[in-house]
Formats: sequence, C-alpha cells, structure tokens
Amino acid sequence: MVDLGVLGLCVRPSDGALLMAQHTWDPFNNGSTWKFIGGGVEAGELPADAIRREWQEELNTDFTVMGLVAVSHRAEPERTHVVYIFEGTCDWRQIQVDQQELTRFGWVTRRRLAILHAHRKLLSPRDHFLARYLLEGGTIGRIGVSDYIAPSDARAGVQRTAFYIAGYENPGGLA
Repeated sequence: MVDLGVLGLCVRPSDGALLMAQHTWDPFNNGSTWKFIGGGVEAGELPADAIRREWQEELNTDFTVMGLVAVSHRAEPERTHVVYIFEGTCDWRQIQVDQQELTRFGWVTRRRLAILHAHRKLLSPRDHFLARYLLEGGTIGRIGVSDYIAPSDARAGVQRTAFYIAGYENPGGLA
C-alpha cells in the first residue's frame, strides 16, 4: 500500500523562521507536538491541490504554491509513504486555526527548534530534519509545477496530470 501526503513550507522572509503548528492529535504526546502543515492526498486530487486544501481546512488561509522543493519517501515492510513538500506563501495574519486539528501555530526559529527537539515536541524526524536543514542555512531549489488535461486522458477518465519539472517556467503559455 502507498500513502501519499503533502507538506507546505511557509518561510518568513525577515528572518527565515518556519510556520509550524501544534496538533491536537498525536498518539505519543497527547497533542503537544509541532509539525509542518499538511495531510493526505485524496483520490482524484493532485498534490499541489491537496496542500492548498489542507491549508484552507487547517488554517483557513490560502497557500500559494511557489514550487515543489522535496519529496520524502519512507518504505516500511507493509506500506510506503511518499510526501510532496511544497514551498509557498501565505498571509499568516489571516490564519484562523481549526481547533479540531490544531491547537495553535507559530514561527519556529533555530533556537525554538532546538527547544522543541530537546523536549521531544516535534512529531516526526522528517520535520526535524527539514526544519533544521532550512534554519541552518540549507538551500532549496524549486521545481516548477504544471498540470494539464490531454485529450486522450480525458477520454480515458483521467482528470488531470501533474508534471514537476526543474526549471519549468511555462514558456509559450503551455497549459
């Protein structure tokens, strides 16, 4: 079985802090852990659409996708997890937390990340690795996101196909 997920990275331009949220559900820490905002990709949904939906559901704000920056792939004996990680922008002043999923949100700096990690308040090693990498000056490149509907796909019932292409800038207005 393969699980598909998405994460959205919103970086504060002034100091590089990362927007993370404290989640209400966590089997290990009674809802006290922090992680990036994201969730699952639903059937018939493209990953870029899924991250926009997740931000709207959990934070009641738009997430403007700037590009795909990473893919996390974890293989277990019975299951494979693939997570698409997007960088984007959001108007954090408009955020209204969905109390059923999140307790609160906040900006995580290098110092705060170290405190959260020391107190075991980060849900996943993936989130810790990614946050630490970015907060310690790691660079990311964006892979352009494009989707289209080919006539043959439409006849076969395929709704849309997504391509993630390094350097993609939509030359000539391709859809």
